[in-house]
Amino acid sequence: MELQKKMFKLVEDWKLSTLTKSEFSTLNNITYHSFNYWIKKYYKIQGTPMTATTSDDASLSFFNIPKAINPSKKQTSEKPQIWREEYAALLCAVAFLCLIFSTI
Repeated sequence: MELQKKMFKLVEDWKLSTLTKSEFSTLNNITYHSFNYWIKKYYKIQGTPMTATTSDDASLSFFNIPKAINPSKKQTSEKPQIWREEYAALLCAVAFLCLIFSTI
């Protein structure tokens, strides 16, 4: 538990800093992969959505991608509708990212 408190404190310090994960982990003598593990664990325990900071400090939100529906199994009319709504949201997010990256 002592290690977890220490690492969660570092994650909170990193969130307040302007450093990338790589820069922060190097300054604190932690391997990048170890620090990334503790960041994921921190967000999982906190129950908040995880955001990743890339090397240029752009922030991206992660979201769940729905499982594909097996067409060979009989589905109720509700499940495909839910899947389509989530798929539509995913397509909108991808289109938005394509638009952003095409202007860079």
